[in-house]
Amino acid sequence: MLFFLSKFLPAFIYPLGIIWLLMLVSLMAQLRKSSRIGIAANIAALAILWLMGNRAVSHMLLGHWRPATSPRRRFRRSTPLWSLAE
Repeated sequence: MLFFLSKFLPAFIYPLGIIWLLMLVSLMAQLRKSSRIGIAANIAALAILWLMGNRAVSHMLLGHWRPATSPRRRFRRSTPLWSLAE
């Protein structure tokens, strides 16, 4: 039972699972000729996809998990091993 829940629950928790459920709701609504619900589900799915793929939102969400004392590593630019322009 615990194995089943660990495989089934992420569909309701993670953003991609929520998007799939909203698209399923949209499909069912369009089959029942309820276009307002279908359009609203599509807009909500696209909004969630855009927000979760946005760099500013992801940094804001991950900022709470990053400890304040950990140094932020800055990567210096390295020179390439070979140049294609030569």
